[in-house]
Amino acid sequence: MYKQVQGATATLLKLRPVSFDFKEDNDLFDSADLKGKVGFIAQEVQTVLPNQVKYLSGTDIYTLDYVSMIPYLVKAFQETYAENENLRSEVEELWEVVELLQEQLSTSQNTPMNKVPQKGKSEKETGSEQAMLRQNMPNPFSESTLIEYTLPAKVKKASLNIYSNTGKIVRTYVLSTGTPNGAIMVDAYTFSPGVYSYSLITDGRISDSKKMVVTE
Repeated sequence: MYKQVQGATATLLKLRPVSFDFKEDNDLFDSADLKGKVGFIAQEVQTVLPNQVKYLSGTDIYTLDYVSMIPYLVKAFQETYAENENLRSEVEELWEVVELLQEQLSTSQNTPMNKVPQKGKSEKETGSEQAMLRQNMPNPFSESTLIEYTLPAKVKKASLNIYSNTGKIVRTYVLSTGTPNGAIMVDAYTFSPGVYSYSLITDGRISDSKKMVVTE
């Protein structure tokens, strides 16, 4: 029976590496190899890892089992690696948010107001012959957001898929094809905070995709 080592990083942070010289009157060690040692003070380690320290009452000396500390070093490395991976994922998501916001800013600055299709106009009036998505508003969002879309009359079947940052479909909305313009209200409480993408699927093909950010 065994238990996994937990909290190894926090445990090792309590240890204090030191350099030291052995006493010259110590008969247990070679007198030629007494200087410039590095390690830990056994009495200090005993308060953190008591099983790695033994006291020899006959010689009044503490011994430290360095080999048995290797699993703690390995576990600490694994914990640090996992934490770094989580931080890397968070940084990548933040960069996606920054890029998305930059894209939205650039689009809003470069799109003339008289070129923006007006809500409620028909496909013929807007001149659109392609299925398309509008950027969800607001974005990022913490409560709800609105996704507007346009469907040409030739589309027979349409849906809106929302994907996680790993590409897994987390929600699908079946869309009505009877009108050229429509909208879906998405509630934030059904999603964990993070970056998501959403795609307009028309007659089995992806027609348009955009990204959205859910915050806490």
